[in-house]
Amino acid sequence: MKKVFLLAAIFVLSLSSSVISQTHTPETDLAAFIKFSRSMRQDFNSRGVESRKQWFSAPLYKLFLNELKRQDEYLKKNPTDMPYFGDGVPFQPIDETCEAGKRSYRYSYTVGKGVVSGDSATVPVTFAYPAACKIPPIVYKFKMVRSKARWLVDDIDYGDGKTLVADLNRNEY
Repeated sequence: MKKVFLLAAIFVLSLSSSVISQTHTPETDLAAFIKFSRSMRQDFNSRGVESRKQWFSAPLYKLFLNELKRQDEYLKKNPTDMPYFGDGVPFQPIDETCEAGKRSYRYSYTVGKGVVSGDSATVPVTFAYPAACKIPPIVYKFKMVRSKARWLVDDIDYGDGKTLVADLNRNEY
């Protein structure tokens, strides 16, 4: 009887762990990050970085901490200037409204199918206004890395030749 119970428990645990691991895909983890990030204030500050920390790879998190220090030093010398990330956290385009046909629209986003290669993935996210706005969509490619059972944001390709990591590693403030 003990063997049957033990085997049943092992079976249930292995089944539940495989189900849990299947729910964490680059797309689902990125969608959760974007949903959470859009629900928060977009200011680039320590509170904003810390609130999103669980979705960052360790190298990206360190770059954000370094940028916060650089920002503080810059603002001490230039208190009336706008800091580099003065428009907010760089995880989505600036959230401006579009006026068309006496209506006001905000863009929506769609998380696309990622391309996985080992412990890394690239997942496109399309930010688009409705067709009435006649504004072309913007596509960001999120670079993700697997860390244990989750996928974390490691970089963002903005589609214009710039990346988040390159911005954070720039020499001049």
